[in-house]
Amino acid sequence: MVINKLFTSRSEKAHPLTYDAALAALRNVKFPGMSRDIISFGFVQDLKVDPAAGSIALQLSISSERPELAEEIRKNTDAALRSVPGVKTVAIELSRPTPPSQPRHDHAQATRAAIAGAAQILAVASGKGGVGKSTISTNLAYALADRGLRVGLLDADIHGPNVPALLELREPHAISADQLLLPVHHLGVEIVSLALISMGDTPVIWRGPMVAKMVTEFLHRVAWPELDVLVVDLPPGTGDVQLSLVQQADLTGALIVTTPQELSLLDARKGLRMFQQVDTPVLGIIENMSHYVCSSCGHEEYLFGRDGGVRVALELTIPLLGRIPLDVRVQGNHGSPCVRSFPDSPAAAAFRDIAASVERLLGRPAAASPANS
Repeated sequence: MVINKLFTSRSEKAHPLTYDAALAALRNVKFPGMSRDIISFGFVQDLKVDPAAGSIALQLSISSERPELAEEIRKNTDAALRSVPGVKTVAIELSRPTPPSQPRHDHAQATRAAIAGAAQILAVASGKGGVGKSTISTNLAYALADRGLRVGLLDADIHGPNVPALLELREPHAISADQLLLPVHHLGVEIVSLALISMGDTPVIWRGPMVAKMVTEFLHRVAWPELDVLVVDLPPGTGDVQLSLVQQADLTGALIVTTPQELSLLDARKGLRMFQQVDTPVLGIIENMSHYVCSSCGHEEYLFGRDGGVRVALELTIPLLGRIPLDVRVQGNHGSPCVRSFPDSPAAAAFRDIAASVERLLGRPAAASPANS
């Protein structure tokens, strides 16, 4: 894929067919009956463009109970790509993804354990800090709860637990009679965070073994109620917390958060490959701070570059689950997440779309997913 992109970029000047032109054509292909395109739904994978040969090849990974819809999308995609100047041949492979909730047969499976009360565990990770991962985790948890799921949110960023600050939570954790930590119930979501144990602004100055021990406590010493999904907000990077989590918990899958900048994309690749090396499915990429939407006229401005998340998703053959616009209200702490405080904002709409896609990828019947819309 990387070689293909290099070849594409060097050949663009001499040939009318370009990678960007193919990408633009794919954005014009909508899911039948909906306004969203197949790129935003994450259907397009492994896009290869050869300007010299005038060829385009890709895979359409479509989860739908209606085969005729997948075939209609294939035909529309073929027609859109053949309209691009310089295209001579188009090859499209249709596939249907297997939900990651199916049992995995790997050598590490025996060392991993389920978390009591949590049917599925979803890790939200990033290769670097400052990409808004905690904001994504929080809004995703509440968006999933709004879809009728029983949701827990574990703030596993030991050195920088930010979830309580985002939600203005000040109620400390209580301890049950059998010495288990009790989650704090907030607006329909069960929350656990070190910030609700070590209250105040005292920094957590712990070495790796202490961090790993705290992760173990969070995984196995919390009295979680019955949950459909536990969202785990991880710290940035690929360190002790990530390693402890993947070694001890049977993760359903992971989401990678990035911004459009190349440095963030570089670290996102590292985070994704870490999960691949420990046999954890990566469900997709979420691009945060994707663009700014003018509140007066609706004009979109791409302040940090355009299509970075799209390109890395295509390169690594995983879905781009959504693009969150830059909005200061999303990053603020209002006592409730953006999906509740500003439900009509573009960011809230993007979070709801991502939640629908995540529910579909988890193998649950999603009422608002493409297959049922």
